[in-house]
Amino acid sequence: MSKRALLRILRALSILSCAFLLQSCCLFSVRPPVYEPVTLANGLVLQDLVVPEIGAPIRNGDLVTIDYVMDLEDGTRVDSTLKNGRPIRFEVAGGQVPAGLDMGILGMKLFGSRRMILPPELGYGELGRPPRIPPDATLTLEVEVMKLEAANAEVDGLD
Repeated sequence: MSKRALLRILRALSILSCAFLLQSCCLFSVRPPVYEPVTLANGLVLQDLVVPEIGAPIRNGDLVTIDYVMDLEDGTRVDSTLKNGRPIRFEVAGGQVPAGLDMGILGMKLFGSRRMILPPELGYGELGRPPRIPPDATLTLEVEVMKLEAANAEVDGLD
């Protein structure tokens, strides 16, 4: 066996052993947890996608900056901060966003992400938001919290 072939085999074994060690380490997970969707009494459906272990949960009155994508029930993308490169900032429960988003973001943490399915009455209702959002539309949002400002202090997620 040539020296070059032996080096290739050793390199492959080294990569495999590193992957095995990373998989078994508590800091790295090959398979992230899968969270089941939860349907609230008002019809709002929440499914966590990423739940940070540390940090303060979002509460009413906090200022949050989020990235999101918004789709209609048929999968048509109607809005995305990722597309325009500008996250939105709003006060939770301040009436600046659809009620379902205000409710659905409660309890999330900095850098967490969640899928929300908003029934029409918690989205844009019977009027919709023409031309992109028709009347009585059910909306699916995927939200990631980029910044969280609680009370008068910024939360860095290290609580």
